[in-house]
Amino acid sequence: MRRPNFKIILILLLCLSISSHLSASQQDKPLSASVTVNTVFNMSVTPTNIDFGTVDPAAKSSEKSISVSCVTNNNRSWVIMMNALQPPTYQQYTIPYSNFNCAATLSQGSGVITPTPSLSSTPTNIYAAGADDLITADPVQLNLLMSINVPQMQAAGTYSTIITLTMSEQ
Repeated sequence: MRRPNFKIILILLLCLSISSHLSASQQDKPLSASVTVNTVFNMSVTPTNIDFGTVDPAAKSSEKSISVSCVTNNNRSWVIMMNALQPPTYQQYTIPYSNFNCAATLSQGSGVITPTPSLSSTPTNIYAAGADDLITADPVQLNLLMSINVPQMQAAGTYSTIITLTMSEQ
């Protein structure tokens, strides 16, 4: 009877033991990942004060330029509107809204601009965003040129009002 070779058996057992430890184990665990993107809906206006200076009766003021820049990522339609709190007023005297001149031009954007918006206490659309403006990579850029015609029989004084530009989702 032949005797078993213990060296071979020992080597086989050792190999089996090592291979069982070397066989790869795997366990998958799903990991949920999320990010919340902040809302951007911003309009900037430069300058924030318009001074038409000193103007003679029956004369037109110099034109003042106002830059409007709008950025959004809300993927919704929006407009820019303009209105005034009241006509330019000094004591009991006013200069009619109709004496304001405004021209709007679009330097960047895909929407529809109102080239000669009128000023009143009721908000008037200046710009309606186009399809490319719903999420803006580059800001929508408008330029407003404003002046005022002073009536012939206007009382002397410093007339003022508050003009509001509003960016609003539709």
